[in-house]
Amino acid sequence: MQVGDRYGQLYGGDDPLTTRVGIDPTVRDLTVIPALDIAPPHWITTYPRTVNATASTVELVVQLDEPGVVYFLIVPDAARVPTSREVRAGITLRPDAVSYGSITSLRALTQEVAVVVPGLSAVTAYAVWFVAEDKAIDLMLSPKPNLQPAPVRSLVTTPAP
Repeated sequence: MQVGDRYGQLYGGDDPLTTRVGIDPTVRDLTVIPALDIAPPHWITTYPRTVNATASTVELVVQLDEPGVVYFLIVPDAARVPTSREVRAGITLRPDAVSYGSITSLRALTQEVAVVVPGLSAVTAYAVWFVAEDKAIDLMLSPKPNLQPAPVRSLVTTPAP
C-alpha cells in the first residue's frame, strides 16, 4: 500500500448494509466445517397417520422434521412386519403388498402432505407401514440418504360401501 490509498476507507469503513462499523477485530479466520448428516429424519408429533378411509381408498398424512421422502407399504393387517428396506422397495420385496409408493412434495415434506391411495377392498383391515429417508449428501456432494431403521405402522379398516 502506498500513502494516500483509500484501502481503509473502502474496506475498513462503515458497512452501509448493516449496523456494523468497520471490520470486526475479533474475527481472525472464518473456516466453515461441513457437518455430515448421519441421522435419519424424524416424524413430527402425530405423524404419520391415516384418515378418511372409504370402501376403496385411504388418505395418508405425513410430515417430517427435515427435507426427505416417505415410502409407504399397505399390507393385510395379519401380514408380517416389513423391514425399512422392504417398505422402500415396495412390491419388489413384498408380493403381499396391496399398495405401495412414495410421497414427496415441493416443500420436501417439512409441511403436512396428504395423499389418497386407491385400490383397497371394503371391510378389510390393513396395516400401513411408513418409513422416511432424508436427502443427505456427503462431502463429495454425492447422495447419502439416511433411511429410518424401523418402519412405523398405522392401522386402518375400510368401511362397507
